[in-house]
Amino acid sequence: MNVDGSVVEDHHNIANIFNTYFTTVTDKMGTKDSVNVNSSNDVYTLNYLYQVFTSQFPSIKLTPVTSNEI
Repeated sequence: MNVDGSVVEDHHNIANIFNTYFTTVTDKMGTKDSVNVNSSNDVYTLNYLYQVFTSQFPSIKLTPVTSNEI
């Protein structure tokens, strides 16, 4: 995985990189660094999400599994 020009191969570091990205992505919404938000309209995070997701998500029904099945 290439991160900021450096190759990262350690699974623990890759997991931490993904964790950091997904836990901070909403902090960047509505800023000049945001790709999908029109910052000139000063759109706040929740307003942006309401605009993108106009319908409800379908229900997800999960069946318990054992470690052997995984």
